[in-house]
Amino acid sequence: MKGYLSFEQVVAMPKYSIKLAYKSLLPVNARQPWATVIWDRLGVPKHRFITWLAMLDRLNTKEKLMKIGVTDDNLCLLCGTVVENQNHLFFSCEYSSKCWDNVSKWLGIAPATSDLHKLIHWVQKRKISKFRKGVIITGILCTVYHIWKEINNALWNAQIRRIDKVCDTIQKTIHNRISIVLPRAVSTRDRSWFLALVTG
Repeated sequence: MKGYLSFEQVVAMPKYSIKLAYKSLLPVNARQPWATVIWDRLGVPKHRFITWLAMLDRLNTKEKLMKIGVTDDNLCLLCGTVVENQNHLFFSCEYSSKCWDNVSKWLGIAPATSDLHKLIHWVQKRKISKFRKGVIITGILCTVYHIWKEINNALWNAQIRRIDKVCDTIQKTIHNRISIVLPRAVSTRDRSWFLALVTG
């Protein structure tokens, strides 16, 4: 934040309001190219929020917590071998990488990257229907959310679920969410693809 408004800025406002003053104090940020993809209505709201935080590098990973003196250990709670940060969690960690591999195979995709930002960009550039892109993005959002949930489960309950159990939860969540918010204007081909995905 800038911290203050000049007299000229206040006088130039058509009508003074707290909202306008607050907005003028905020820094001007460039719109992120991935924002519309993350906030697509097919995704579960809490999954979108956690992924948005991950994309902005705002999740409180152990690396960040160690820097501010909250913990003296910065190793990943899932694999226990590497520093826990955004890049490691999504999806360089052995645990999260195996989860994502299972989910991506289930979705029928084989991206050449495991980096979250590059993965979102890869989906955006694919020459497939909007619905299929939405389902794949929902898969990414759901995987990010459940990896973060497992981190918290490991931290607070000292438990880590088996990868196959996490993947089953992810698949069921994707199926349930898409079934609830399924757009009307989905082609027969895409409906068949989704049905094969959830029944196969």
